[in-house]
Amino acid sequence: MVTVTLWFYNQASAVNFSANIVAFLFAGSSALAQTPAVSPARLEFFEKQVRPILVEHCHSCHGEQAETVFGNLKLDSRAALERGGHSGPVVAPGEPDISRLIQAVRYDSGLVGMPPTGKLPDREIEALAEWVRMGAPWPEQKAPVVTSEVRSEDGRNDHWAWKPIKKHDPPETANAGWPRGAIDRFLLAKLEERGIAPGKDADPYAMLRRVTLDLTGLPPAPESIEAFARDSSLTALESVVDRLLAAPEFGERWARHWLDLSGYADNLGIGRRIPSLHTWRYRDYVIGAFNSDKPYDQFVREQVAGDVLEFKDDLQHREQLIATGFLAIGPWALVDADKTQLRMDVVDNQIDTLGRAVLGLTLGCARCHDHKFDPVPHSDYYALAGIFMSTKTLEARMSGVFSGVYRAALPETADELIARGEALKLWQRDYDAAKAEHEEAAAEKDRLKEKHEAAEKADPDSDEAKELASKLAEASKKARELKTEVGRLLYYQKPAPPMALALADRPIPESARINLAGNPHMLGDEVPRGFLTLATTKEPVKIANRRLFGFGFQKSSGRRELADWLTDPGHPLTARVMVNRIWHHLFGAGIVRSVDNFGLQGELPSHPELLDYLAGRFVALDWSVKKLIREIVLSRTYQLTAEHNAEAAEVDPENRLLWRANRRRLEAEILRDAVLLVSGALDRRRGGMTLPIDTAGSVIMGQPPLMDPKVELGESRRYRRTVYLPTLRKSQLGDLDLLNLFNFPDPNTVTGRRDVTTVPTQALYLMNSPFLKEQSELAAGALLEKRGVSDSERVAAFLLRALGRPAGTAEVERALAFLQETEQELGREMAWARYCHAVFVSNEFIFRS
Repeated sequence: MVTVTLWFYNQASAVNFSANIVAFLFAGSSALAQTPAVSPARLEFFEKQVRPILVEHCHSCHGEQAETVFGNLKLDSRAALERGGHSGPVVAPGEPDISRLIQAVRYDSGLVGMPPTGKLPDREIEALAEWVRMGAPWPEQKAPVVTSEVRSEDGRNDHWAWKPIKKHDPPETANAGWPRGAIDRFLLAKLEERGIAPGKDADPYAMLRRVTLDLTGLPPAPESIEAFARDSSLTALESVVDRLLAAPEFGERWARHWLDLSGYADNLGIGRRIPSLHTWRYRDYVIGAFNSDKPYDQFVREQVAGDVLEFKDDLQHREQLIATGFLAIGPWALVDADKTQLRMDVVDNQIDTLGRAVLGLTLGCARCHDHKFDPVPHSDYYALAGIFMSTKTLEARMSGVFSGVYRAALPETADELIARGEALKLWQRDYDAAKAEHEEAAAEKDRLKEKHEAAEKADPDSDEAKELASKLAEASKKARELKTEVGRLLYYQKPAPPMALALADRPIPESARINLAGNPHMLGDEVPRGFLTLATTKEPVKIANRRLFGFGFQKSSGRRELADWLTDPGHPLTARVMVNRIWHHLFGAGIVRSVDNFGLQGELPSHPELLDYLAGRFVALDWSVKKLIREIVLSRTYQLTAEHNAEAAEVDPENRLLWRANRRRLEAEILRDAVLLVSGALDRRRGGMTLPIDTAGSVIMGQPPLMDPKVELGESRRYRRTVYLPTLRKSQLGDLDLLNLFNFPDPNTVTGRRDVTTVPTQALYLMNSPFLKEQSELAAGALLEKRGVSDSERVAAFLLRALGRPAGTAEVERALAFLQETEQELGREMAWARYCHAVFVSNEFIFRS
């Protein structure tokens, strides 16, 4: 294994490397002898996607219980897989194409096709191939036997996370003068136990940049920096924090954290680019919820059951319908012909998303059997499954085997009706013109076709026939393009009543039956709809089939009762999980570092008393995210310097006790937005349609229509803040390569803690990216437009804007020397562009400390 360390080019080195923007250093190491630990996500993939296939299709001939084990090959344990059969191992980890298991199930290699009863569905074959591609991960433990309950004598019910939140008073500390509040006292007490002194306070410039990036995702403006530096009052930081929390950019920053959990994307279908015209409404709902400081319990309730909650007016009803997109906008395999399987896959994703995002539990692991680690029995999983089986998420087929996602019609205001009427008139004009142009082109194509056929009949080798063939090809191409444009206008641009991807209760609620080994075609006992038997402080709630609503009754899926259970103030997980997420985003690591897993395989909290204190405060503050963030960022601990201390690092090398601030690289979208802001190109328009369907050729018309993979953002949106740009499943648009390279999360999964990789392609991208070069030229042009200022003043102004601090004398001198040298070679404008580029890719710009 090769360890790669990137040293991003520092602007101080610019004088020596005028032609190079980034330098990087490879530090080699010998290959590790031991096999790396398998990630929980890969083990989960095996349990959910692979083991059920092996159980259903393979174990009867290749399992421990088989009367005759064919080929002496067993596929029921890790050891058996590694041993293989008479012909040796059938799996080459990482190489599905040469693995005999994959060759056999594909029925196309000359081997005897397996299983002998018939070829597996493509979805299952691909799951097996992906498993081998991952390295064929297999848990060491055997899967537990399916039972109806999990016993408590193994101690799993005694886990800290299932217990009620306790009230803890802040401890006394030896250094009574250092803490500024309860949070500091909890943290300082732990430091004192280990003999560690907290570091120094961060300087005002570092502090302002840190809190501005954390709360808004953008660097501070020069005027804000200068005003903060001049303000020596004790309330200076409080005023800044209050201003940032009230800014619309706050919701744009913190909504992205929640969108990472929700599986949000602007296209439908795994691996397919079926445009979704309505998902942006959910994104705007989340942004609005954080900006309005919607109480978190209400936020959760609306997303789980907004369509069945009471409302005071159409505006609230509309908002609540949109909120249910949380569980409607998912990575659905819409092309699956097995609709029974698809239905349970949707339910499984909803349970898994809800479990990880709100409860910090890996509930999806109980689909096939009792949870291997946590006390979540098979029956609890299917109690929840009944709730979502009684919920409509997908609709009837769109075309062929494709399914559609349920769309709710939203209440329309009088102003919207008027605006849509006016827009419809303009659209009708464009549509009629496009249709007429297509009809004319089609008629011309038909005319040329007749002439070409006649010419070919007379003499196929004549110049006339060849010329007509060429003209016919051009006319056919033009007619196809115009037909696509007509279709795009009709299906994607016609002003229509507002819709949202949403949930709805089914007409007849139903309880789920246990899927044996997770197979929806092999059914066991029926389980009444209900909630988890762990992490609950109340008696089991019985879900009624009919519920009073308004002046009458309606059928009930149980989602409203589920929402009540999740947001009960006494619930031991909901508040804990959310405050831990907030802590993670502010400090770079949660009090529980496994932010999506509070179970027995998750990490223990570093400060359990503090976690309970914050959870209690969160509820006491009426579940206010803004108030909790304010309390945390005004703590002295949050305001510490990121400077290293060798003595403290000896005792606490991972900084679990927070004796200093954690230096962190900016997330992909924040890096992009910061560059746009500093260059002056950032488009501040907010909300609205995401997909570039107004770009010609962006949609390939068909059944169903697909987005063209080469589509560009177009001038109308290319400089907008990243949260308002398309998020696609798998990889992002070519205009957003930066996201693909800098660990933007896969929207098909719940991601509470993003990976942070350091690889050479990141340095190469920063060095050669057309986006960075373009923005550097824009920044340079803005600097050179300033009249009556010296070059040293330009350097100082740019560093203040980009790095959030005044320029030092020495670095100004080095910059001027670099500019003078490079200007002689490349000219003044390009020299300044090179300098701005160097600053953009410096460690100080791309890291927050």
